[in-house]
Amino acid sequence: NYIPQNENGQPTESLTTSGIIEFNQIKKDQFSLKGTIQPFRFNDTYAVDLTLFSEPLSTSIDTTNLTYFELNHLLPNSIQGSLGQTIWLYGEAEATDDKQCEEIAKLCANKLLTDKYKLVPRHQGKLFKSHIFQYELINLTEPQNPAKNCQILISINNHQADTIELVGKISDWIIHFLCCRHKILYIYQKAEQANQTARKQYVQIEQKIDEFSQAIANSETRLETFKEMLNSIPIDSLNYSRSLRDLK
Repeated sequence: NYIPQNENGQPTESLTTSGIIEFNQIKKDQFSLKGTIQPFRFNDTYAVDLTLFSEPLSTSIDTTNLTYFELNHLLPNSIQGSLGQTIWLYGEAEATDDKQCEEIAKLCANKLLTDKYKLVPRHQGKLFKSHIFQYELINLTEPQNPAKNCQILISINNHQADTIELVGKISDWIIHFLCCRHKILYIYQKAEQANQTARKQYVQIEQKIDEFSQAIANSETRLETFKEMLNSIPIDSLNYSRSLRDLK
C-alpha cells in the first residue's frame, strides 16, 4: 500500500527506493523502444521524468520515425499535469551545419503539433556542447494557462560532443530547474488572475460608494437602498480582501 507519510523519510528527492524504473522493450519495425520513469518530490510538488529511447542507441532515426514514439500521448491534454510539462528531444546528426540543425529541430517540433496547439519558437543557443532549440506548444483554447501549454526543448549534437555524459551528471538538477520554471509560470498566472479579480471587485465597491452618496440625497428611497447595500457591501469587501490576500 502507498503511504504518503513515508516520503518524508526518503534520503533523496526520488520517490522510488529502487531508483529508476525500467519499461519492458517494445519492438518496432526498425528498432526496439525502451523507456524509464522516475518520480520525484520537490517540497510540495511532484514531478516525473519519463525517458524514451531506441535500442540500440546507435539506431539511425529519421524525423518521420518519431511517430513510433507516439509523442502525441505525451502532450498536456493526455498527461494533464497541474503545473505544466517539458518535452526534451535529443538527437545526434553527422556533418550538419548550424542551419541544418535548426531545420532538423523545426521538423521534430512540428511532429508534436496537433490541431489543439500553436507552435511558437522561443530561443536557441548552446547547452552541454550541443545546439538547443526552445519551442512552446500553446493551447488554442486556454493560451494563458501554463498547465495546458508545453515547453519543447530539442538538442542536436552535431560535433560528437559528450552531451549525454554531461547531462547525466546533473540530471536531477535539470529536473529540479524545469520544475521550478513551471511553478513560477503557474504562480504568475494565478497572480494575474487574482489581480484582475481584485480590480473588478474594487470597481464594484467604488460603485457602491457612489450609490451610497446618491442615496443620501434621495430621502424617499434612502432607507430601502441602505438596506440593500448593507446586505451586499460586506460580501463585496470580504471577496476583495480575499483577492488581496491571494496576491500576497
